[in-house]
Amino acid sequence: MYDYPFFNFLNYLKRSGAMKNVFIRMTFVLAGLLFFNSALLSQELGSKEISIKIKNASDPNGVFQNASSYIIKQKIFVTGGKKGEFDAEIKFKAPDNVRSSYFFKDKLVNSIIMKGQNAWMISGVDGAVSEITGNQLERLRLFHLISSPKSMLCDIFDEVRVDRVKIKDEELFQVFCRHKNDILPQITFFVGAGDFLQRRMLTVNEKGEPYTAEIVKYSIIENVFIPAETNIISGGIKQKITLEKFLINPVIDDSEFSIKGKLSSK
Repeated sequence: MYDYPFFNFLNYLKRSGAMKNVFIRMTFVLAGLLFFNSALLSQELGSKEISIKIKNASDPNGVFQNASSYIIKQKIFVTGGKKGEFDAEIKFKAPDNVRSSYFFKDKLVNSIIMKGQNAWMISGVDGAVSEITGNQLERLRLFHLISSPKSMLCDIFDEVRVDRVKIKDEELFQVFCRHKNDILPQITFFVGAGDFLQRRMLTVNEKGEPYTAEIVKYSIIENVFIPAETNIISGGIKQKITLEKFLINPVIDDSEFSIKGKLSSK
């Protein structure tokens, strides 16, 4: 929510005019960061087994899975390329309402609202509304599913393959995921072989450039393990995302997810 998720916030730093694509990509990354406790296994793990382990790792008591709403606030520090500091806020209300908002110097830049199968971008400058469609919508929906505490990898992807690897003296499970929709990126997760918490995620951004997200540390809030610090590298630009606040079951008014303003032409 990760998330975990900003998938690729980086083009903003190269092309400051491409604000719509930038903040959709930021949401993707948040999505990829909201994941993932258990005992070391000696046997091979199938796709469903690893999916269950990962799902329960960050939420052993089901607090997050059963939440009717949540709010996540994060800081985004761009430490490579065009440096800057941004704020992100994600609000979720069951069954399927999500609002992701991005701020620069306390001013709203953009919000993305998802309701069911649809999504819209709302400008923080003039309130103009743009419907998100096509490949961008498919990617946005994919990363929303990945970030959802109710979802499992084996239900999202058509192929989930597990290998055991050792990186920097740490035993890990490498979980390769492929979707049947070829426009969606292949994603590889690395999770601890002892605790099944996510360590890193590898994929590509919309330009096909390598994208890496590495979770440096977790916080435990209401018995939920949530990424507290994540480092991201994509397109030669580095970011650090830190957790500011995580609220379970806050009261969120339905108006937060209403679509206001004039629908702009593409």
